[in-house]
Amino acid sequence: MLQSVERYGQGCELQLEDLALATACARGIESAWEDFHRAYRQYLVNIAGDCDLADQVIAELYQGQIAHFRGRSSRKGWLRAIVHQAQVDRHRRESRLTALDGLPVEPAREEHPEDFERRENAASLSRALCAEVDELAPDERLLLAWYYADQMRLAEIARLRGVHESTISRELDSIRKLLRKRVTRRLREEGFSGARIDECFRHSTDAPVDLEKVFERARNTG
Repeated sequence: MLQSVERYGQGCELQLEDLALATACARGIESAWEDFHRAYRQYLVNIAGDCDLADQVIAELYQGQIAHFRGRSSRKGWLRAIVHQAQVDRHRRESRLTALDGLPVEPAREEHPEDFERRENAASLSRALCAEVDELAPDERLLLAWYYADQMRLAEIARLRGVHESTISRELDSIRKLLRKRVTRRLREEGFSGARIDECFRHSTDAPVDLEKVFERARNTG
């Protein structure tokens, strides 16, 4: 939905520094693995909550999994997805249960971890956007509902408001900028880095928001 509101989509940018280290590790360069271990072992322990699981992930990376890193996203984001999958696999082995309510969303087995990260980022952005839309004034929400959900033209909205359509265009632009600012602030308060927030905006189309649901309240209060 953020893609609809502000056309935020941008081209994919390779993380060249991350890709260079991953490539060196995949080639078996020991100094590269030493750099990797110093830079990321504690990070893996922190997100896994378990030293053994973190070391298991490192072992699998060493055995060849790191060669799958393509540089389309940050290495930390890619590693986070790898840990999520390792947690799911461990849960299955230990409990043989199908309910995974206590674990993060499970990526499909055939899905690449970078694709999982894209969906995770997009879902975070959608959640933040819904929360911020709900905080807008009723007339602002109704304007967004008319334009984005009902797909009314500027001229039609202008007639309803009794103003020139250029006024409606300026109001929409102001609301879009306000939402961008507030969504960014909300994600930052949740601990998102500036780089990951940028990734969230780039991945916005991977988790489209149901416009009808988001703006239902706007129509009722308008």
